[in-house]
Order: sequence, then structure tokens, then C-alpha cells
Amino acid sequence: MELETSPTIVPDLGVLVVDMQLEFLQDRSYRKKLIQRHKLLLKYCAEYDIPTVDINYLNCGMTVRPIRKAMKRIRRKYHLIKDDQNAFLQEELTSQLQEWDISTVFITGVYYPACVYKTAQGALDNGFSIMSAKNIVEYYKGVWDTLFIKSGGLFEDFREAFPLMKR
Repeated sequence: MELETSPTIVPDLGVLVVDMQLEFLQDRSYRKKLIQRHKLLLKYCAEYDIPTVDINYLNCGMTVRPIRKAMKRIRRKYHLIKDDQNAFLQEELTSQLQEWDISTVFITGVYYPACVYKTAQGALDNGFSIMSAKNIVEYYKGVWDTLFIKSGGLFEDFREAFPLMKR
């Protein structure tokens, strides 16, 4: 896949990669596609200096290797280990995002009805705007509520958000 845009980044946007750990990537048929999509997004983040947080659930292993490898190219990155579904209960997440002057987070990963949803709600509770895309989050039977739609953006394809990352 080739990147189709070359925008200048929005200085207040960051990416949260939630629980892309093998233990949570249960759907083998979807796993490969989800990892490929993350690699493309992370390539974009590296190219346009978009701050990225790799979030892992405590005692559930590391982010899968292809995604860890893609993250190495990102200049502004942070690794967070959480002990709750809501990553924002770890105070250092808000602190790190504020240090980067982030006000909008693009949330990706696993698993929508639990960790992605709770982290999105935590972002809103901490004053951040949220965005996501259906094809970069592993979700249960396509169930999406109005959380993302009302709060910033929900896209069919994550690449639709690239133009919004322009100044």
C-alpha cells in the first residue's frame, strides 16, 4: 500500500495504539490485515512526526513484533503499561500527551467494547477530542456507538483521516 497524501501534520494530534498484543489478537483471519494497517499508519506517523503512544495491558506480553518494529522509526513515541481497560487511569498518559501539546487522539487497536472504548471515554473525560476508524480497530460484530461520531470522527478507513492531519 502506498501513502496517497503528503500533508503537513496537525501539531495537536497524536496516535494511541491500544493493546496490539498477541493475547488479544484472537481473530487470526483479521490479525494480519490489522497489523498491516497499523504498519501503514505508523509509517505515516514516522514520516510526519506524529506522536504515538504504544499502550500494553500489564502481564499480557508486548505489542506484536511487526508493530514494534514500525514504531522504532517514530521520533516522538512513548510506551505505556496499563493495569486497567482505561489507559487514562495511568496519569502519565495525560502528562505525556500534554507535554507534546496533543489535544486530539486517533485511537487504534484491540478490542473496541473494552479497552478501546474505555480509553476513548477516558480521553474525553480528560479533555481530549477523539477519532478512530473502523478498519484499524478490532471490534465486536461491527458494533460502534455514537462515542466517536459525536466526539470527533469515525471513519470507515483510517486513511480517510490523513487529510485531517493537515495544518
